[in-house]
Amino acid sequence: MFSRKLISPMFVLLLLATSCSSPATVVSKPTDTLPPPTPTAIPAETLMVPIPPQDIPVQASAGLIKIRFEQPIRVIPDGFNPESQSAAIIAQYHDISATMSEAWAGGTTSKAGAFSLLIDSASNDKTISLIFPVHVKITKKDVSIENLNLIAPMGGGGGAGGDFRIFSELMLQDGEYDLPPTDPNPALLSPLFPYTFNVTCSQPGAFDLTFAIPYSLGDASGTEELTDTYTVSIICPLSLTLWCEQNGQLQKMVRLMFQNGEYIQQP
Repeated sequence: MFSRKLISPMFVLLLLATSCSSPATVVSKPTDTLPPPTPTAIPAETLMVPIPPQDIPVQASAGLIKIRFEQPIRVIPDGFNPESQSAAIIAQYHDISATMSEAWAGGTTSKAGAFSLLIDSASNDKTISLIFPVHVKITKKDVSIENLNLIAPMGGGGGAGGDFRIFSELMLQDGEYDLPPTDPNPALLSPLFPYTFNVTCSQPGAFDLTFAIPYSLGDASGTEELTDTYTVSIICPLSLTLWCEQNGQLQKMVRLMFQNGEYIQQP
């Protein structure tokens, strides 16, 4: 379990927008119209620009930083039945949330959303500075995206302590991109340093995002630049059912379908 404390209102707002208690993450029928979420504004000059493909080893690590995946909305794996396996699903979801594991794919219930990679030092005797931009390779996967079950926390979540960086908007589509943050200055690594990414579902699909995270080690003899990589999966379902935990059971909250570029509530 990791120690957490609140950070800036902006970052907390991003997390609150993904909870079951935040209906603003869906587009309802006209009888129940709700405002869409408001992604963090990104200056036009920092929007992602495609670059030529690069060779990036998946999950390779120089071993000096730890990377974790913070996304409250997760896709319940195939083989689990929320109607009859509430206890098993809730137990695994709690473990995924506590360890911030990438084992369960992140899910979306709105066209625009956000997630974070949390960076931590794996060494107590190294001075590490985070440098930018971050490189990401997005690969669309050939897996089912229909009738998926997603789980989210009931109520809002807190954020990690320390400084943080918000990066260019990510359109979920095949390609490779260099992503600058809104503040491009190097940052001294502090515990659980969040990299927050705004993502947009332009179409339904399942995507692997492989991030190359650059950083430097500095001492009296000079500076060495290193890169660790980390892969997460994000799914923009074609159709989904969102579940939340209530009194130790899973409660069906809403059914959504991706139509005309938005998630529309279904009966």
